Amino acid sequence: MSRKRTPLSTQIDDPFAPGAYLTDGSSLFNIVGELPHEPSLRLVEDCSTLEILMVHVDGLRAPGVRLVRAASEQAELEPDADSDHIDLSSLPGAARAHR
Repeated sequence: MSRKRTPLSTQIDDPFAPGAYLTDGSSLFNIVGELPHEPSLRLVEDCSTLEILMVHVDGLRAPGVRLVRAASEQAELEPDADSDHIDLSSLPGAARAHR
């Protein structure tokens, strides 16, 4: 009997699982997928332009980038100490994904 391996993003408490939303304080981004052969990369959609970017999870942890939680979760967001706009496409390892 073989055991099926659980993909990284489906593990419990993965903050960068597909479906999560992120903000840099001025833009909204949606994590729309991951690459099965490269679990440290995520496909991220800019919600205002609908452009898909390929971003390393380390880039998603950049200062000023934070998770957006639904109001129903009643989670408090940490105050943003760095109010500068962060362009995810300029983060190291970010590349445009081709459709």
